[in-house]
Amino acid sequence: MRWVIILLLALLVEPARAQDAGPFGLTWGMPRAQAIAAGVQLQELVLSAEGPMSVATKLPRGLPEFASAQLYFGSDDRLWRVFVFSKDWNSDNSGLQVRTRIDELIGIISKRYGPAKLYDSSADQGFLAEPDQFAYSISINRRIYGASWDMDALYIEIKAQAEALNTYYVIDYENKPLGLKARADIKSNEEGAF
Repeated sequence: MRWVIILLLALLVEPARAQDAGPFGLTWGMPRAQAIAAGVQLQELVLSAEGPMSVATKLPRGLPEFASAQLYFGSDDRLWRVFVFSKDWNSDNSGLQVRTRIDELIGIISKRYGPAKLYDSSADQGFLAEPDQFAYSISINRRIYGASWDMDALYIEIKAQAEALNTYYVIDYENKPLGLKARADIKSNEEGAF
């Protein structure tokens, strides 16, 4: 019986250890103060639907086209989600620039985390399916382009976004165990409000 308990504890603890190193030079579970000490430039902490969040304008390690990031800290001040925005590619009607960069990043992320689930779909035929309508079809949510990785302790998604004819990408990293705790804390706080 003791060996079963030890084995179960090892299985529960090991995935969390494997995910301690977060993306962009961050560490999962780090408090805001440690992020600032690591060189992250954070704006004021705000409450969002996903809990406490700060916008970061600089990360310890970033990508050349980095624009900003949203860092989510649970009510216990532990980093559990990183949401990154790239700069815009202006007049990228066909999406060539954003798709090329997303494909490069999919290759890089897949080297570390394994094969991705790829998606490139357009619900429409005709006008919106034309190559030069990529950005427009993304901007009105009629097309998706990106990839995701769904692991035991980590979820990653990268996808194209657009505003009018300008394209950009977003990358969403979530530490699942910390995310479950952060969301449970939000629910508990909501229940305690009544």
